[in-house]
Amino acid sequence: MKRMKLLLAVAILLVTALQGHAQTPTGTAIPLDATVSADGQSVELRWFDAVPPRAEESLLSRRPLGATGSETWQPLARLPGTHIRTTDDTIIPGVAYEYRLFRRHAGTFSAGYWATGTDIPAPQDRGTVFIALENSLTALLQPRLTRLEDDLTGAGWQVQWLGTPRHQSDAIQTLIHARALKQRLRDGLNAQAPGRRHMLLLLGHVPLVLSGSVGPDGHHPEPHASDLFYGDLSGVWRDNGAGILMHDRLPDGDIELPVGRVDFAQIAGGDTALEQAHLRAYLDKTHHWRHGVLGDLRVAYGQTEHLQVEKFDLRNVLGPEALTTGGHHNAGETQPWLWGLDFGHWKGADYAGYAIKPVFAMNFGSGKQKINKRNNAIIGLLAQPFYTVAVAWGARPSWRLHHMALGHSIGQMQMVTVNNGAQGGRYPEGMDYVPTGAYPWRAPIWVNLLGDPTLTAFPLPAPRNLRAVAQDGRVRLDWQGAAGRYQLLRASPDGAYTLLADITAAHEFIDETPIDGARYQLRALGKQTVYAGSFHTASQGVFAQVGVPPVSAPDLRQTLSGAGPHRVIFDQQGALLAPIHPPEVGRLTLTGDGWHYLAPNGFSGGVEIAVSASGSGGTAIGRLVLDITP
Repeated sequence: MKRMKLLLAVAILLVTALQGHAQTPTGTAIPLDATVSADGQSVELRWFDAVPPRAEESLLSRRPLGATGSETWQPLARLPGTHIRTTDDTIIPGVAYEYRLFRRHAGTFSAGYWATGTDIPAPQDRGTVFIALENSLTALLQPRLTRLEDDLTGAGWQVQWLGTPRHQSDAIQTLIHARALKQRLRDGLNAQAPGRRHMLLLLGHVPLVLSGSVGPDGHHPEPHASDLFYGDLSGVWRDNGAGILMHDRLPDGDIELPVGRVDFAQIAGGDTALEQAHLRAYLDKTHHWRHGVLGDLRVAYGQTEHLQVEKFDLRNVLGPEALTTGGHHNAGETQPWLWGLDFGHWKGADYAGYAIKPVFAMNFGSGKQKINKRNNAIIGLLAQPFYTVAVAWGARPSWRLHHMALGHSIGQMQMVTVNNGAQGGRYPEGMDYVPTGAYPWRAPIWVNLLGDPTLTAFPLPAPRNLRAVAQDGRVRLDWQGAAGRYQLLRASPDGAYTLLADITAAHEFIDETPIDGARYQLRALGKQTVYAGSFHTASQGVFAQVGVPPVSAPDLRQTLSGAGPHRVIFDQQGALLAPIHPPEVGRLTLTGDGWHYLAPNGFSGGVEIAVSASGSGGTAIGRLVLDITP
């Protein structure tokens, strides 16, 4: 009887909550489009395919891209509801803007957002990345961890490492470890300069806390996994004495830094070798993406109406014509994509058999937001071996993505989505962005990001073959690359990198005053012209030292005979080797003991696989040829 009463009470609370949401008009999204002029001094915004087409009036507002708080929106024009376009001729090149179109009609509203600007300057100091690393992984992943620090340093970040015990099955012990990690993070942040940007990467099976009792997917309410616990440093999180936190919403309404998790324990089924293999593969494919090895992707797919807001934002990132109707399991497997949005298959265990190829993805569907569950489908998508570097649930609430059009990271998009207006403000007036999906979500605790939060779209290809050679008391540096401008930095053995030279129309430099043991860093500089406008950016940095030769491109060959799958040997002394793309013939899959190739039945001949070799601060691209005999 007591159990029946409890279940009835929970049901009444859930129904009441949903009814409360339903009584608040959640609004609809407007698919905007815009064109910025060649001189960067005007932008035409259009909403001719807005639904519904008529409104009482349209209010256009603008603010600097990156501003937060509903009060930062400054009205530009109040237009009749029949208007379908307008032009702002007051913009200035070098400034990034964000527009909001707000329309009222029939007692509800619709809203759309657009980011634009030309010649936006590149950030010089991105901030600090804290990496919370599961202690047991330090030795196992050391070469790749060193490369990861180089990659982050070469992208303009400072790096601080925080060790932590592995997640425990005991909830109380897990919460103890999580709180200890959070305090170390708080201490590290307090030692930083005020106003500095921060991000947190959880690497490995870092303690994963549960909080609240909620069912955002419409199913039975229960505690949900929340990495936002680490990102909310000022809120007071209470627990129930049994290791479960008690909050459905962030205690003080926002997070201070984005948090991304790279953790494959839930799909490895206790096989730590497989878990570690997925971690190595993840670090390899993010390295490829940062260095521009996977290409400059300008296409996306999507098909579910649940992710309509996210799909409309991708119009801003890539342009309406770059969006294809399709899902993870049809379009997603045909080619590489920058973004993929879909209500993918619910069965996470099946994702090991897929070959889905978006770099960034949303995977909506019941239960997928529960990243603590065995065979989670979002983690399964992150484990796709060659492309996918970041995945989120989306839709509830809707993620805002349009800032990525001008170089903002996926972690910044998580923070924009979570910190969406004051917790006690009115909806929609007190929100930065509306609609928030099916319901007016405010500061929910389940908006987890799986993947590295520092990653961005549109990477520039990095320079290649950087060498540093001592000559007559000087150091000569030379390299290869297609950029017209480069930035060269230098660090003493125990010091930070400082700018040594800005180099135009050359691929060499002489350091007349070298420092013993110095390490050099080189970045290509360029302008990315995108659908939303243009922004200046730097490539991933590459590194060199006197006496350390650049890594050489692999040229490998292996003979395989008989029925597969066969283990593929990637081996070159002094370098990390990894496949870049799937082979055109057959299938390359990952297991706990490495990569395995399975040829089509009866196939014979040569199969070429593109391979990267990284080490000593650089990356070279070569190949592995498999000679297949039946």
